[in-house]
Parts: sequence; structure tokens; C-alpha cells
Amino acid sequence: MADLKEFVSTLIESTISHRLPDVLPERLSASEVAILLDLDMSILAESPAVYEIYLRQIREEYLHYSAESYRLGRPKVLQGFLLHEHIFLDPETEGMEQRAGDKIEGEINRLMIPSA
Repeated sequence: MADLKEFVSTLIESTISHRLPDVLPERLSASEVAILLDLDMSILAESPAVYEIYLRQIREEYLHYSAESYRLGRPKVLQGFLLHEHIFLDPETEGMEQRAGDKIEGEINRLMIPSA
């Protein structure tokens, strides 16, 4: 059971930084973690309609923040994704990279407008 807890904890914690951990539990490969991270970020490359639904769901998840706090805080999270060399870890996701970056930049720009 301890092995499973370490395995799952590593996967969950890696979604916080969206980076591969320096140390992996036994029986968990870097490629497995990379798949999870890319799946987690894949919403960023979805169609505009799907992404808009996601944006509403994210805002609902953070309703405990005022509109102004959310508007000021969310861009910091998004800018963190843009600081990474790549949003996605799998080289096969190259086409998704541009779409994701465009959506992130568009969302940041919308949030910079006080009425957003």
C-alpha cells in the first residue's frame, strides 16, 4: 500500500509543477509521468468551444476567490506554463504546442482587462 501511495503522490505532485520529478518511485517511469502531464495540459489545445467550457469550470473551482483576486492570480499560473521550454513533454505534440500557447496568451490578455 505504501508503494501505491508514493506512486499516486508522485503523479499528483508532478501536476503542480508540470515538471518531471527528479526522483521517481520504483515501477514508475518518466514516460508515464510525462503522459499524465500532457493529458493534464491537453485541454489547452482543444477547440475554442471546449476551452471556454473549461474556463468556466476553472472559475467555478476557484469561486472562493473574488473576481478581482482570480483576475490577478490566474495570469500568474498561466505565465508559469509559458516559462517552461515546452508546454507538452512528448515531441509528438508539437502541433498542440502553438494552440496551447495561443490560448494561454489569449486568456492572459482577457484577464488583464478589469471587467473580465
